[in-house]
Amino acid sequence: MEISKLKQEAKNAVKNKKKPFIQASFLYYGLALLFIIPYIFIILKIADQTSDILEGSGFLPVILIYFIYLAFAIVIPPMFIMAYAKSINQLAKINESGSEAKLTFADFKENFKKSGCGIGNFWWTYLWIYLWMLATLVPFALISTVAVTIAKVNTDDIPVALFIVLLVLYFLAFAVLINRSIAYGMNWFVLAEHPESGVLNAMKISKRITKGYRGILFLLELSFIGWGILAGLTCGILYFWIGPYYAMTKYNAYKFLLEEYAKSGKEPIKFVETDNTAYSPQDNPYFAKDLPKDPEPEEKNEE
Repeated sequence: MEISKLKQEAKNAVKNKKKPFIQASFLYYGLALLFIIPYIFIILKIADQTSDILEGSGFLPVILIYFIYLAFAIVIPPMFIMAYAKSINQLAKINESGSEAKLTFADFKENFKKSGCGIGNFWWTYLWIYLWMLATLVPFALISTVAVTIAKVNTDDIPVALFIVLLVLYFLAFAVLINRSIAYGMNWFVLAEHPESGVLNAMKISKRITKGYRGILFLLELSFIGWGILAGLTCGILYFWIGPYYAMTKYNAYKFLLEEYAKSGKEPIKFVETDNTAYSPQDNPYFAKDLPKDPEPEEKNEE
């Protein structure tokens, strides 16, 4: 996998269909930002009325509004992400076909209406990510508690060897978090392209195709860290332009991984468990064009 090739393909795709890519970015990122604004005001309101809330006055209205908003917060953002992934998938195919067709507002609306699977995908995925991380944080917490207790009893400093063990466990937990995040990172594109696949099967497919490539996928994420810092300095405004480039690069990586897996000779990927069809390298619009064509059958000479 060549990171430079994936990013160059993404640049070309966004350049060819710049307007609809930017439109999708402004629509979904813009809605996401608008959705965050009420949350900020609610948090500031709660902070401003902390003393009243603790005394019991003004408790119910503010807290009730907060939990109502929180209920929306765990539903709407994942739907935005899935709808955006669907739009990126559509725009990628439009770009490859060379068509002049553009995504309309009706297309964006339809993508959002069919983005319900993003809710389960988001929360189920991050549940497993943090469960994996807890597997290393629990030993860290236990050992650190014992170490602090021993140090207090003996009025000694924590031994250097024990400190090193704790440090290793901490970085191990962080590494597990990154590994699992990358392992499940292609779920969105699987479901965007095959919503009938289901969240659990999408997770399984993502784990299979990213195996052996998680290190380079981590480097791919790091290659955008400079853009992320610049976007942060502009209060997120730069994401409207960086978003399509980043999302398209991830989509190209997803297609590349599918192609490499299909060529590996491993168990074929079934996007729907009951379906007998499987992914083949010819399905890849970005890299399959370089594959050799099957030889045409020879014509039989008639006597």
